[in-house]
Amino acid sequence: MRYFPDKMVLDKSEGKNQPIYIQIYNMILDLIGNNSLRIGDTLPSASVLATQLGVHYYTVRQAYDTLVEEEILVYHRHRGYTLQRMLRSETDTRTAIMFIRPGPEAFSMSLSRGIRRYAEKENIELIEVDSRQSHQNSINAILHPSPTVGGILVMPYYQPDYVQALHQAERQGIKVVLLDRDLPGVSASCVMADHFGGAFDATCHLLMEHDCPVYYFGWTREPASSWHWYRGWREAMQQYNYEVTRYVMEVPDSEAKMYDHRESHFAFIRSIFHQHAKAIKERPFSILAGNDYMANYVCQAAEEIGIQVGKDMFTASFSNAPLCEKVPVPLTSVEQNPEKVGYEATKLLHEQMLNFSSGIKNILIPTELFIRMSSIGIVNP
Repeated sequence: MRYFPDKMVLDKSEGKNQPIYIQIYNMILDLIGNNSLRIGDTLPSASVLATQLGVHYYTVRQAYDTLVEEEILVYHRHRGYTLQRMLRSETDTRTAIMFIRPGPEAFSMSLSRGIRRYAEKENIELIEVDSRQSHQNSINAILHPSPTVGGILVMPYYQPDYVQALHQAERQGIKVVLLDRDLPGVSASCVMADHFGGAFDATCHLLMEHDCPVYYFGWTREPASSWHWYRGWREAMQQYNYEVTRYVMEVPDSEAKMYDHRESHFAFIRSIFHQHAKAIKERPFSILAGNDYMANYVCQAAEEIGIQVGKDMFTASFSNAPLCEKVPVPLTSVEQNPEKVGYEATKLLHEQMLNFSSGIKNILIPTELFIRMSSIGIVNP
């Protein structure tokens, strides 16, 4: 229990202006307002405070119960009355949420649906900024938000100007929640898919299906989601006693290429795969790719040099995009549930804006593996 004053002076005189329970109620609000009480602090029990103040137990209970009704306190059977939110200024007009929308892909659209669904449910003004226009457009939006913006949802890039912009927003009192990737140097809450667990499950699936190693094809450092994906693959490989450094087909870090699905990106992926594939002598072998688009390009590149997907090479990837069921050999993929990521991130940001939640929280959304022919093999008619 944080500091709670030993002496709280009540006006018990006849004809007093305020009932005693209201005076207790206001005193507790004052303690919250001056930060003597913080979220998670437990107040004295009603009987202890009644003795301290020299009032009836039920008088204190009435004050406490009023604060519970207003969702300022919450009652736990074993902990007692606990502060669950700070006070919000009645003059604070920063109630809107700004969403830096990452792109047109299926993941981004599903993420947007979750964000919009929560915003509509709670009648929150949602301001959307299209980051595809330019990187600087996103930075400018963060640095110069609308006066009504009290919170920002963003899938960040690991670049110094991005970090600096988010720091400035936080200094201005704007809450920030990161979407699907954390960002070193930024102390903000993050809601993301369980990239580590998803990669671990997909790698174990490939290892159990086929008696052969699983190569990792993708980024290993940036963005942060890829780092967690890489770690999940590495953990699974180590549990199966593989020397992981032998099985990494690293794609050079390049945020610009991550969602560039044009012919230039295919050529980029193809050249990296062909370079590594020449050294692979075993058949079959498996590949865990960084995302579905990358996996699709790897499969195309493999077929070009006579490696048959679903027979000579098995694959799994991440995102479960619509293309997984449209390619010649349907792709096994890990579903990130981006709509739930978006919904839960908006909910967390809203709670922080209302002072219902404090501190940094990292929430992992469970993933699901969708198994298709690319990982189990082509079924001959």
